[in-house]
Amino acid sequence: MTTKFDIRNHIKAERLALSPDVYHTLCSDICSRALGYLLDYKTSTSNLTLAGYATTRNEADVFPMLEDWCSPKHAIRLDPYLERLACLPRMQENSKRLSFHRWEPESSLILGKYQIAEPVAQAPELLPDIVLVPLIAFDRKGGRIGYGGGYYDATLRYLRENHRIMAIGLGFGFQEIPTIPLESFDEPLNMVITEREIITCG
Repeated sequence: MTTKFDIRNHIKAERLALSPDVYHTLCSDICSRALGYLLDYKTSTSNLTLAGYATTRNEADVFPMLEDWCSPKHAIRLDPYLERLACLPRMQENSKRLSFHRWEPESSLILGKYQIAEPVAQAPELLPDIVLVPLIAFDRKGGRIGYGGGYYDATLRYLRENHRIMAIGLGFGFQEIPTIPLESFDEPLNMVITEREIITCG
C-alpha cells in the first residue's frame, strides 16, 4: 500500500468485510470512548457545538453518540448552563466547502449528493467547535485519507481560518497505517479516536 489509491481500496474492502455484530460492537466502543472525552471537554463559551456526519459504507456510526450528546441526562457532568448543540454537514452547490446545520434526534434528513443523508436546507446553520471527521485511513501525526473529494480538507481549512476548532477523526484501529502520504492541501486531524484508544496527533 504505497499510494492513496491502494490504501483506499485495501481498507475499504477490510471495512466492508466486517460482520454486522463486529461492526456494531466496534462502533459502540468508539462512541463510548469519544463521548466520555467530549463530555469532559472544557470551553469558556455558553454553548459547545459538535459536528457529526451521516454514516456511509461502514464508516464508524456516530448517531448514537450524537443522541447522547443532545440528551439532558449528562448535564450534571458539565456546567448546567452550557448548551450542547449538534449539527450535520450539507454539501453546497458549486463549492467544496461543507456547511453545518442543526441536528436533533427528531430532525428530518434528506439524501444529498452521493446519496449521503444531510439536514434539510431550512435547518439553522451553525459554526461547529468540534468536528467529527470520517476517514478511510489515518496515522498518528494527524494524516488522514478520505474518499478523495477534498470536501473535509476545504472545510477544515475554512473553519480554521475563521474559528478555533478541534478536528477529531473517528475510525477503527485497523484503519491506522504508519504514514499517510500527505499533499499540500491535506488538513491534519488534531485527534483520532478508535475503539482502543484516544490518539493526540502531532
